[in-house]
Amino acid sequence: MSVPRDPLETTRPDPVEAPEERRSRLRPGDRRLLQLAALGVLAPALLAVQWTDETHNAARLVPPERPTVVPRGGTGDLAGARWRVVQRLAGTRPPPGGAPDTAEVRFVLAVEAGDPAAARTATGFGTRYEFHDGAGHTWSATGLAAPARPGVPLRVTVRAVVPRPTLRSLTLEVQRREATAKGPLPSLRFAP
Repeated sequence: MSVPRDPLETTRPDPVEAPEERRSRLRPGDRRLLQLAALGVLAPALLAVQWTDETHNAARLVPPERPTVVPRGGTGDLAGARWRVVQRLAGTRPPPGGAPDTAEVRFVLAVEAGDPAAARTATGFGTRYEFHDGAGHTWSATGLAAPARPGVPLRVTVRAVVPRPTLRSLTLEVQRREATAKGPLPSLRFAP
């Protein structure tokens, strides 16, 4: 009489792979070389795509400007106030601690604010001042003013340290810091 065998005890040998299948697999060294080659091709491509995307984003983030050129002695309107250059002063000596070929330039502006919001913008941190020369260089400037009252002209002194050779070609740009509406940012450029 034969004893029934337990099916779990039955062992089967592992299937033997055909020799062709073994040859078609990559060795670990070959696989690493292919991975390195793919990484060498894909990494620069990824960096180029990211750089292009950042370039397009940066171009969209900088809003266009809409400057109003104010002729010498003229008046310009910006942010509910009328702006006019009253006096232009240039130092003859370099400022303390400054380079020997620099000078301090001061523009005194008369600003007549039409309402309290325009007065706050004209005297506070709501306005940005920059000096530009004909060669495309830009210098940040600071504006100092006494507290303003609507309807009463106030004086704002804008000053910056610039290279001495650019003193005759400087234009002053006045612009609001915050943009209230989409589109070009309004600004005033006072001609040299």
